Amino acid sequence: MLAEGREAALVGELAGASPAEMLGVVAEHYTGASAAQEIARWREAHGGSLDPLLQAIDDCPFITRRVALLQTLASAMPEGPQLLSELGRDPEHRPVVLLARRPDLRPQDATPEEATLMMAGTLLELLELGGPEAVTEQLNQLPPGQRKELVRTVLASGFPVPETLEEFRSLVAAPILHGPPQPHAAARVTRTQRTRPKRPRRY
Repeated sequence: MLAEGREAALVGELAGASPAEMLGVVAEHYTGASAAQEIARWREAHGGSLDPLLQAIDDCPFITRRVALLQTLASAMPEGPQLLSELGRDPEHRPVVLLARRPDLRPQDATPEEATLMMAGTLLELLELGGPEAVTEQLNQLPPGQRKELVRTVLASGFPVPETLEEFRSLVAAPILHGPPQPHAAARVTRTQRTRPKRPRRY
């Protein structure tokens, strides 16, 4: 399948794929039942350890993609809730885990810290998917003081996606906190913008 450039939900054909490739294809093209079977087959073929899969998620530079891959992995395993619980105790993984758990976490069940992290993560996801203009438009709906406070919160959030945070700092935070950038600086930053990730289709 992969050699022919096709991606289809044929269980077992991804057993020889890399961890990132397997998770990406499963997130994009597999249903819940076939995703669980494919991930189980892959683990059987690779010694059963989750470490390569978790490393593949950690290596992804986009928060949007990391969340989607973690949701795919956790929902495909019986021990998924335990995995999220264990990762959530790790400060480095906690922000991503909170976003992965967001569909099942009621607002009243979130602590103020968790709610703040999820708000910051949502803005970083919007940045990756919609660009700085979309984030700025969203922030401009807030009063100036609240807008600046939220920007500072995102910058201090500790999400493990340095490129996304730098893009937020340069293209969103700097104009709000310090005024519009000089034309030559804005042009230089614009040239460094990354290709936007695609949100995996979920069936």
